[in-house]
Amino acid sequence: MKEYQGLKDQLMDNTRKCGAVVAAYLLVTADGPAAICALLGSAASYAYLALLYRDVDSYKGDTVVPLVEAEEIDNAALRNVAKLLAAWRQALNGRLLVPVGLAVAGAGYNALAGPEAQLDLLHQGCLLGGFLSYKLALLIKLVDELTPKTFVDTTDTRPRLEQVEDELDMYGRPKRRVIKMPTEALPEGVEADKVPLAAPLAGLILATEADAQKEAQKEQGQQPTAGTR
Repeated sequence: MKEYQGLKDQLMDNTRKCGAVVAAYLLVTADGPAAICALLGSAASYAYLALLYRDVDSYKGDTVVPLVEAEEIDNAALRNVAKLLAAWRQALNGRLLVPVGLAVAGAGYNALAGPEAQLDLLHQGCLLGGFLSYKLALLIKLVDELTPKTFVDTTDTRPRLEQVEDELDMYGRPKRRVIKMPTEALPEGVEADKVPLAAPLAGLILATEADAQKEAQKEQGQQPTAGTR
């Protein structure tokens, strides 16, 4: 229901905007009466759309639809009569009287106004164009839904450098692992001399590290230097 409510709100908002844009365009390109006719037509369009939403929202799961019931009649003659009656009842809907009332209002104005103040074909077309604002709003919604969208991550607007962990040194050999002494891992305020196992562990780690350095130096000594055969 949230999507349906959002669709209704968007169409109503687009209808208002389309009517205002059409009226502003006619005010610049035509004249003031043409803009007023467009505004009156867009107001009728807004009312028509609101009544349409009210009719749609009135339908429930157990709502009886006369036209659907007419389709279930076996007798062909009775079925056609039932369809005509259902169509007549649907034609008496309040929202369908909005365009009829708009046309009657335009004809009545021409009948009461003088020959110079009557609405000509241009202004009548502006009245109709304003009423069709809801159609333009629906067209904009359809174009927006059918247009392919590209998803862009707006949060990542700056270039980012990825940190690559290099396990080789500048000569292509594996880097020697940095050994942390036990005395370096002690909390602040604790002296290494007062920890009984700290000194033996430190000596063992240093001896192992010295052996590893000697082996690495031997391997380097066996490799031929550049320029030798």
